Amino acid sequence: MAYCESSIQDFHLRIVVMCCFGLLVASCDAGTTVSGTVYECREGDKVHSEILLDDNPSSPALRELPLSGAEVVFQRGEVIKSVTSRSDGSFGGSFVTAPTSLPVLVTCSKPGYESVSRKLEARRTVAFKLKVILTRAESVTGQMAPGQ
Repeated sequence: MAYCESSIQDFHLRIVVMCCFGLLVASCDAGTTVSGTVYECREGDKVHSEILLDDNPSSPALRELPLSGAEVVFQRGEVIKSVTSRSDGSFGGSFVTAPTSLPVLVTCSKPGYESVSRKLEARRTVAFKLKVILTRAESVTGQMAPGQ
């Protein structure tokens, strides 16, 4: 009878462990990956900086040149990640998001350029591809930016 009670206890213990493991997996935080390229808009009808979802990546327009050294900040109340665009304008970052939908604010800036922000809805594990276009500050104000 001791063997039978031991087997029942082992079975119950296994059920409890499997349930706890299932709850742990279900409550895990998910990850969000954001990557893209920062471009400088040199001329044309473009007046303001913008962040676009790059769902269909294509070659940049002739007036868009890759921009290095731009700071891309991801925040949700507080800064959760900050990266700098590389020499080809590319950037990327990964961070943990909660299991629920929480907006992540992406801001891109560089001295002498108009900064820009966009809110992204991060749901579970997500990957965003962005195209960021920055316009020189003098293009927006009609004056040369300080230090230019």
